[in-house]
Amino acid sequence: MHGQLESLVCKLLQQPDAMPADTLTKVCMLTLLDTIRKENRNKNIRILVLFIVFFILPLSYFLLTLNWWSNLTKENDTGSYTALVQIKGKISPGSPASAFKVNAALSKAFADKKSQGVLLLINSPGGTPVQAAEIHMHLLGLKRRYPDKKFIALGQDMLTSGAYLVAAAADRIYVNESTITGSIGVIMSSFNLSRAAKKFGIHRRVITSGTHKLRMDPFLPLKPADKTKIRQLLHNIHRHFIRLVKRARGHRLNAEDTVLFNGDIWTGLEAKKLGLVDGISSMQQILLAQFGTEHYKDFSHRPSLLNRLAGSFGTSFGTSFGTSFGTSLGNARLADKIPRLHIR
Repeated sequence: MHGQLESLVCKLLQQPDAMPADTLTKVCMLTLLDTIRKENRNKNIRILVLFIVFFILPLSYFLLTLNWWSNLTKENDTGSYTALVQIKGKISPGSPASAFKVNAALSKAFADKKSQGVLLLINSPGGTPVQAAEIHMHLLGLKRRYPDKKFIALGQDMLTSGAYLVAAAADRIYVNESTITGSIGVIMSSFNLSRAAKKFGIHRRVITSGTHKLRMDPFLPLKPADKTKIRQLLHNIHRHFIRLVKRARGHRLNAEDTVLFNGDIWTGLEAKKLGLVDGISSMQQILLAQFGTEHYKDFSHRPSLLNRLAGSFGTSFGTSFGTSFGTSLGNARLADKIPRLHIR
């Protein structure tokens, strides 16, 4: 079509008087058809590009991720291996590191008769006190049920607050020299928006059936009685945390309570000197030295296929509220020094 259009245009320019009357009409029609053809071709190219970007590339990424995960786990059902459970990120309800999901994985790992033991790999700043305590107590129960099963915990980048409480239930705790460890303390934080509300003329209507239902209301100034109450609340949670750690670590702790449980953090090497951990090691070293095998079978909770596909297109987010161990984003948190370090 393009060649025919060029031929007609050339003849029209060379011999305009000798051309039939309908030649100009033919040129216009051919030009229109050629334009439509080009637009259709460009449209098809755009569709192809969108198909590649939004389907082929995500699918390829997902398949490569599955292959990488399969190679990473190095599962070896026929030979000797260690049962592995991983805790990553915040320990909180509904998260991949919730007590419900972690405890289910731990139960399967301990029940595996073929494994040489259980390795709990932790990289977490902490979480809610209840979730961390539930995992801790569940581990103590599993140790009583399987007394001959060796159980080791390994901290990676972060082993703080609620994450440390979980690790404290292990027979031995290992870390890297640079692992951020400790943060055994409690903090509750909120904003005072009373002045801002007054400045902008914002008046909130609240009706309660209890005298103290509005404690820590950000739109009201903090009352001395409320501050005293919150301090007592945090003190009780702190004492519970300390009691569980001391019961688990016992004589291995090498410092006074005022040093260990003031909410401070240390490197892995410093934590070893304080008796918070038992040694410096890596995953490969632990597998060989403690379990006598370089293979492991991962019992960690894995998201469903749908969730993994959704994760290829974006990142989910959420908020949580309540008293928390570590670096949670709620109203109350355990010694929240880690985020300020911006350690990744």
